[in-house]
Amino acid sequence: MSEMQGITCLGFRIVLDSLEENIGANGKNAILNYTKLSDYIKNPPDYDPDKRIPTEQYQRLWSGVRVILGNGGYNSIIFRTGQAD
Repeated sequence: MSEMQGITCLGFRIVLDSLEENIGANGKNAILNYTKLSDYIKNPPDYDPDKRIPTEQYQRLWSGVRVILGNGGYNSIIFRTGQAD
């Protein structure tokens, strides 16, 4: 993976924090379990803008948000994390 691929750990962590703030720890953990990203439950990424997480994991997370919360919930979370157009 080149240095520019993926999302920063900081960005990924902000999304996880936002999920927890909006749907609670159990909701966030359900999404992480569903997307097979459960390692991030006990070991969330650091707030490090230099380290990266593979794009595939970021896409899986958002796919899980859409499946579990539906389009309305997905759109709400996207808006609240500042990623809406």
